Amino acid sequence: MPLKTGRMDDLEFIVLLGLEEEEWVQVGELMQRMYESMQRQGLMLPLADDGAAKWIATTRNTAEKFGRLAVAKHQGEVIAFAHGMIKFMPDYLGGQPAGVISHIYVNPAFREKQVGSKLVSMLEDWFRGKNVDSIELQVIPGNPGAMDFWKNMGFGEELVQYRKFLK
Repeated sequence: MPLKTGRMDDLEFIVLLGLEEEEWVQVGELMQRMYESMQRQGLMLPLADDGAAKWIATTRNTAEKFGRLAVAKHQGEVIAFAHGMIKFMPDYLGGQPAGVISHIYVNPAFREKQVGSKLVSMLEDWFRGKNVDSIELQVIPGNPGAMDFWKNMGFGEELVQYRKFLK
């Protein structure tokens, strides 16, 4: 049974605890769509053929221990998800826990309904409860809408990542 965290208009927001089957399958399908979109925007590393299934397995196994998966549902269907996890900064940076928002995806039909903001808020609340004092994430430069979203959520640009393939 998922942890229900609220409703907004005709949307239901829940935290998946690892036992719900149908919701996890739907998140896997959204994960596939998200990576297809990110590749069109410039992501250089493709999702492996079984990448969504592997990510789901790991995320389910760590649900509410080291990570949180928050979802939004509309008429019983998962239309958005956000995943956050905890990592520890290296000792030379203080060793404190830091939050990482690893993935967020909102079905395009629901992007103007504050769904992403609500999901991020659910992750931020969980991070606060875990004594996290900073949150990091990555954004594809080819996705200016995402960059604006994160700036509006109070995040500031810090690093730029580069990649070079050797094969």
